Amino acid sequence: MIKVQEIIMVLKLRRDKFKHARVGNSRLYDIICSNCSHKVLVYQKDGPGNLLRLYFDRIIAPVELIDLHKKNIKEIDYLKCLKCQNLLASPYIYLKENRPAFRLFKDKFIKRLHK
Repeated sequence: MIKVQEIIMVLKLRRDKFKHARVGNSRLYDIICSNCSHKVLVYQKDGPGNLLRLYFDRIIAPVELIDLHKKNIKEIDYLKCLKCQNLLASPYIYLKENRPAFRLFKDKFIKRLHK
């Protein structure tokens, strides 16, 4: 069971060189499966624009997905909905910034502002 203190610590915004490179506000989004409406994860989006990829170091919750950036990219499986096993994204290295990320599949997810 997760304690309240752990939840507060997990949902803390991250600040690093990538956040400063993108001028604008940081927002937390709930990523939801479009097939069954199950909430898959919480993601911190920095700057303007569409959501095309999910950087591993910007995933805020659940706990199982937080430390993906510390693993080898070949060890990471596709991002799936835990409820219906719908494929949402595939892991890859975003070459422009040399960062591991999930490439989102179009129309497989819904993003909503986290409350």
